[in-house]
Amino acid sequence: MARRAIEPPARPSPPGGGHGDDGHRDGDAPGPDGALAHLGTLAQGSSFAKGLHVLETMIEAARPLSLAALVKETGLPKTTVHRIVSVLVERGWAKVTGKGYALGLLPLRAAAACEASLDIRLESEPYLVALRNDLDETVHLATLDHELRIVYIEKLVPSSQAIGLMRSRVGATAPAYCTGVGKAMLACLPDTDLRSYLAQAKLEPYTQRTITDPDALLADLEEVRARRYAICDEEHEEGVSCIAAAIRGRRGEPIAAISLSGPTERMVKHLGEASASAIAVRNAAETISLLIGGIGEPSGEQGHAPPPPAGALPAAVPSAAPSRAVTPSRAAAPSRAAAPGAER
Repeated sequence: MARRAIEPPARPSPPGGGHGDDGHRDGDAPGPDGALAHLGTLAQGSSFAKGLHVLETMIEAARPLSLAALVKETGLPKTTVHRIVSVLVERGWAKVTGKGYALGLLPLRAAAACEASLDIRLESEPYLVALRNDLDETVHLATLDHELRIVYIEKLVPSSQAIGLMRSRVGATAPAYCTGVGKAMLACLPDTDLRSYLAQAKLEPYTQRTITDPDALLADLEEVRARRYAICDEEHEEGVSCIAAAIRGRRGEPIAAISLSGPTERMVKHLGEASASAIAVRNAAETISLLIGGIGEPSGEQGHAPPPPAGALPAAVPSAAPSRAVTPSRAAAPSRAAAPGAER
């Protein structure tokens, strides 16, 4: 299947990137019982964005913050922050603790409502469980947010592995350019969107292996497009590598991505070109794509296909023969990790 070349982006003037400071998210809807909509009564215009900025700062911190800390983190005036958190406390989005302001119960209700709508997670879970069980490494499921940062929505850890080995956790974000799931999804973007991303993204080094040159990143993404899976070799977290593949919609757009992650010394056997593990990850992503009505080629051929047949992972994948996909498992209970920190 022919792959289009990625055109180099226009050079930034000047580069930016990272989180925006206005906290706006396209498509935000009112939370339970319309409580989020109440934030709009704070004031007219940008005050609503300031309220969201404070709330998102509390979410990102994942710990109580004093008023002074909120002022420092948000860059807003003290009187504005105090007024906002007072409304958040009144409406149940925040609470006062001995260590400062913490999230209340309404964010938990909103998260539960959001989780119930995540069809991609429900469709993916049997394949994630199968990958984890068959390959005995940690499996992630992630999506892109409106700033093209990755957001982890699932993490399954084998019972044989230490949960705290990787600092990833469900709900945290990380840059797309230096993570396997991020690169897998970036490679699916239209060239115009990808050029725009590279023109604005600040490619900061997280490790000595992080790709910080836009041209080098383009070349890497071209390889990802050709083989339909990405490799992250200690680019975001030292000592951790992964294989990732994108779940695509009906126009080829990235919906989510899955990854197989672990310590580099164990992952070496999985990272080889067209390794059985890499093909298994790709096939799982391609099959999930088909299940949600997207584009997928789980057997190396175009067209829709049923869920992958029963059977073990292949010992090797000849280039001329279609590979077998991971057998989905609905019986195994996922092992979930919640260690704080950055993500793979």
